[in-house]
Amino acid sequence: MLNVGVVSGNELASLVVERLADHGAVTQARSAPELRKERDSPILVSCADKSLPASKFDLVLSVADSTERCCPRHSPDVVLMETDPALLRNAVDQLWENRLLPFSRNKAAPRPKHRKGPAVMSPPDPAWSATAARTAERILRTSPLIVRVDHIGSTSIPGLPAKNVIDLQVGVANISDLDQVSAHLDAAGYRAVPGKWWDVPTSYQPEPEQWAKHLHVNSDPAQNVNIHVRVVGSAGWFFTLSFRDWMRADAGHVRRYAAEKQRIASKYANDVNALNYAAEKKLWFRDYVEPQLYAWVDSNGWRPEKREEPHFMECSNVAVNPNTVTAPEFSPAATRLLS
Repeated sequence: MLNVGVVSGNELASLVVERLADHGAVTQARSAPELRKERDSPILVSCADKSLPASKFDLVLSVADSTERCCPRHSPDVVLMETDPALLRNAVDQLWENRLLPFSRNKAAPRPKHRKGPAVMSPPDPAWSATAARTAERILRTSPLIVRVDHIGSTSIPGLPAKNVIDLQVGVANISDLDQVSAHLDAAGYRAVPGKWWDVPTSYQPEPEQWAKHLHVNSDPAQNVNIHVRVVGSAGWFFTLSFRDWMRADAGHVRRYAAEKQRIASKYANDVNALNYAAEKKLWFRDYVEPQLYAWVDSNGWRPEKREEPHFMECSNVAVNPNTVTAPEFSPAATRLLS
């Protein structure tokens, strides 16, 4: 069941809840017998108190009130801007058909929905970091075995055009936890992509087992998220975080990467998927990124922070999620870096 929160306090919020109920959603205010009677409804609607983090719900709705955007953790996923009741009902109708129902179906499906289409670059979007923060908090709630969640990939690099896909890295303490965390994520609606997954080893760190991961995708049709589950301290985990920070540290790298991404995306603009785009981009990583990245790591003594402090932690009334525990002490030996 999809758990939707509607931010309370706005006089139009009750209209949104009523309209969702008209479509067949179960509201938390109904009595237990009614809930049992309608237990097959795909969507549960609850009032979302402003003091609660968005991670308590699969999706949070709000009605045109800028005061609810105090920080990414509390910002809603959807803000309905219509204040005219008739227009607001119509907006809720469209949201139900185009996002909520597909979201609930994807969440319940045994396999992830296949994503089609070529790689299309979008301009840098400030909303990416907020979406990543909310999703990371939701993911942390899925399993006590998750050590940390980091925003990675192109959307985590300020100023870089990217596909409108959020990449998150889920860190676990050891390889035996990979399967359990993967099962927890899958049960929560973050569907596992079938098959065995490895990132391409670098020439500096060629051991395949150091690049093993599990891959998941989210169920929300309006915002794609890729979830890479890796062991903390493995070569793949280390490379991903160091690459992000290397890019953030030098605007020149960002410009070169943006140009390369756009070149490859244009080359394969008519493809039915992004596989050729991804394959050719790996060549740039091999020839340009690898030697410079490892040299930068070695010369700067870079090591991953125990966990990245998301921007929402600046909000004084935010309590730290109990699953956001300190990562194990990082072991440089696990990366086999050149001395």
